[in-house]
Formats: sequence, structure tokens, C-alpha cells
Amino acid sequence: MELRQEGTRAYGRLRLAGERCIEEVLLNGAVHRFGKGVSTQKLKSVVVTADDYREVDAGMTKSSKFEHDAASAVGRLPIPDPEELDQDIAKLSAWRETVNKRLGETAKARA
Repeated sequence: MELRQEGTRAYGRLRLAGERCIEEVLLNGAVHRFGKGVSTQKLKSVVVTADDYREVDAGMTKSSKFEHDAASAVGRLPIPDPEELDQDIAKLSAWRETVNKRLGETAKARA
């Protein structure tokens, strides 16, 4: 039970980290949840690829699988494997680094 709760909590945090990466890196801080405005000038350096979409979709889908309660028809959710969680954290970190690097390169090219 404790391993299930800790894994669920960890995937919840991973989902939040993914959302922050979308706001701060992928969209270059142009849009913030619950923010009052959009910093349109920050969009100059933004490039979103099909690979970005796939990474975001896969990560959010997987995190949601563990974070949300399962419908009764689905049954109990599996216990997240700690090694798999480590891999998912590393995957998010690597994606963030890739997007951050691309953001910098795009900003230099457009300067």
C-alpha cells in the first residue's frame, strides 16, 4: 500500500514538473497557468515539433494513469515500478534539456 501511494505521489509530481517544463521551457515562459497575460514576444524563440507533442502526450498520459483513481471497470492500478519511474524522470529531464538547447539556438538565430 505504501509503495503504491509513494509511486502515485511521485507520478503526480512528475506530471506537475512536465507542466512546468511546458510553460517555462517549451513555451519560453510566454504562457503561465493562472497567469493574467501572455508574453507574446517570448514566442519568437518557440519551436514545437511533432516529437515534442509525442513526448508531452506520452508523459502526461502515463503520469495520469498512476495519479488518478481507476474506474471500477478498470480495477486497481498497477504499482509504479521504481526503476520505470527513474527512467521517466530521466526522460523528462532529457527532453527539457533538448528543448532548452533548441530555444537558445533559435533565439541566437533570430537575434
